[in-house]
Amino acid sequence: MVSVATPRGAMPPPPTPLPKRSTLGLKRDSSYLDTDDASSLSNTTKKLKVAFDPNVDVRIVDDWTEKSFDLVKEEVRLGVERHLAAGDQRDDSQYIKLLQTLSQDAGSGEAPSGKLLKKYILAIDAKVSSLGECGKLAAAVLDLSWVGRDEVFAGLYIRFLTSLATAHSKFIPSIMQSLVAHFARLPASSGRLAGENPVDRATMFTRVHMAIRILLRQVPSASAALARAMKGEFPNDLATTRSYVQYQKHLLRCADYAPELKAEILSIITQRLVSIDVQIQLDIEDLEEEAEERLLQQQTGHKGQPAEAEDSDDSDIDSVSESEETVTEDEQRLREVRLKVAKMDGTLDMLFEYYTPLIQNGPRAELNDAYQQLLSHFATFILPNRTRHAQFLVFHFSQTLPQHTTLFAQQCLSIAFQPSASTSIRLH
Repeated sequence: MVSVATPRGAMPPPPTPLPKRSTLGLKRDSSYLDTDDASSLSNTTKKLKVAFDPNVDVRIVDDWTEKSFDLVKEEVRLGVERHLAAGDQRDDSQYIKLLQTLSQDAGSGEAPSGKLLKKYILAIDAKVSSLGECGKLAAAVLDLSWVGRDEVFAGLYIRFLTSLATAHSKFIPSIMQSLVAHFARLPASSGRLAGENPVDRATMFTRVHMAIRILLRQVPSASAALARAMKGEFPNDLATTRSYVQYQKHLLRCADYAPELKAEILSIITQRLVSIDVQIQLDIEDLEEEAEERLLQQQTGHKGQPAEAEDSDDSDIDSVSESEETVTEDEQRLREVRLKVAKMDGTLDMLFEYYTPLIQNGPRAELNDAYQQLLSHFATFILPNRTRHAQFLVFHFSQTLPQHTTLFAQQCLSIAFQPSASTSIRLH
C-alpha cells in the first residue's frame, strides 16, 4: 500500500469546494405520517394540482407531502375489487380502510386534506361502474364536506355525483336527499374548513343548486327524485323560523330552473302553509278551553272548601305546585304556538313577494299561470280546510284588478254549485 503523507511543516492542500445544491435548504417534515405511509411515498413526488375541466380533462401532479395519486388509485382498486370478490376471495380489510378515511370528520385533526380527498374522488370516480354493490362507499362520498372547499374540489365532486347517478340510478334518491338537506341546514362553519380558503354561504348555496341543475340536465329521472326529496326534507314544526323559511325560498329557487316542478313545489309550500295554519287554530282553541276549564275548577273548589281543615296546608301546597306546573306547561305551549305563527307569517310574506310581480305585472287573469295556480290551491287546499290566514293570500290578489275579482267570484260559484261539494264548503 502506498501512503502519501504531507511533509512535516508543509501546508495542507485547500479543501475542494462542493457545488451548491438548490434544494439544500428544503426540509420535509414527515413526522405526522405513519411508517407504512412514509415508506410508500416516493422521494421524487411533486405538489398536487388538479385542474377540473367540463370536458373531463384532468391533470394530476403528485404532492410530495401526501400519498401519490397512483397509490390512492391502487388502494381504491384493491378495496373495491376485493370487496366484490366471490367466496373465499372476498377481503374487506382495504374496503373498511377506505370507509374510515372518507368518514373522518372534516373538523378533526386526523381528517384527510382537501388535496388528498380530490385524489380519492378521482380514483373512486374511475371505478364508478363497480359501485353498484358498494353502497357504503358511495354513502361515504355523499357525506363528504364539499361545498366549503375550492372550486376544483366542487367541480370534481359534482362530476362524481353525475357519474354515479348515470351509472346507478338507485343512488339518485340518496344524492338528491343529500343536496336538498343543505337548504335548511348549511351553517357558515361549513365554509371555514382547515386548510381551505373561506367560502361564504351564498357561494355554497350556489354550488348546491349547480349540482342539482346539472343532475336534472344529465339524468332525466332525477326530477322525480328531487320532488320526493323536497317533501321528505321539509323542516318540521320544531325547526327555527329562519331555517323553515330559508328552505322554502330555495325550493322556489329550484322552480326557476326546473319549470316542470314549479307547480308541485308551490303545492308543497301551500300544503304546509295550510297545515300549520290549521294547527295554530287547534292549539289556540285547546288553550282557551283548558283555561276556561281551570277557571271553573278553581271556582268550584273555593265553594266546596271547608272553613278549617287539618290538611289545609298540604292542600294549599299541592294546589300551588300543580298551578306552577300548569303555568309552565302553558308557557311552553304558547312558545310553540308563537313559533308556528312566526313560520306562517314568514311563509305568507315569502309567497306575497313571489306572486306579486307574476300576478300584477303578468298577463290578464285568464292567461296568468300564477293566478290560476293560486285559484287551484284555494279550491284544493285552502277552502276544504277552512283556514283562517292562508286564505288572505287569495283574497289579496283577487282584489288587485277587477278581472281577478270576477274570475275569483266565478270560481267560488262554480265550487258552491258542484253536486259533490259538501255543505260546509258551500257555507264557507
